[in-house]
Amino acid sequence: MKKTMILKITALMLSLVSAMSLKAQGIVKKPKLTVLNIASQGMNITPAQAGNMVRRELAKIQNFEVMDKYDVMYLVNKHGLKIDNCYGKICLLDVAKVIKSDKMFTGSIERYQRTITITFRMIDVASQSVEKVEVMEYLYLPENLKVMISMTIRKMMGLKN
Repeated sequence: MKKTMILKITALMLSLVSAMSLKAQGIVKKPKLTVLNIASQGMNITPAQAGNMVRRELAKIQNFEVMDKYDVMYLVNKHGLKIDNCYGKICLLDVAKVIKSDKMFTGSIERYQRTITITFRMIDVASQSVEKVEVMEYLYLPENLKVMISMTIRKMMGLKN
């Protein structure tokens, strides 16, 4: 009885160490995440620029395989997809199926009087549901927009700021 228990515990520990080693080596596949444009209202950035900022910040945390914007544009053009106003779940899921993305990331950056409100959503393609949502408000300091985006993403992912 004790030998069986010791063998089971040893096997479990070896499998955990093996999984951690594979992840450290980058062998374990990260979910493929796609960012299209991020809606922008009352700000001096285009939705494409906002999407690029978000894409860079998501790549920094290294939790996902963030699709390269040029690969996304190639696939979008190849399949004749319209993504200019593709911010909602239905549109994003349609695009995700064509470009074979595991997750889609969308959101908006909006100015309201003296504040900037950042809203981000991450959609899981397999379950077709919104997996995470984060809404944060900041004082209107547009020169700090990159930091605001980073802080919102890190909070959304449960990381320290």
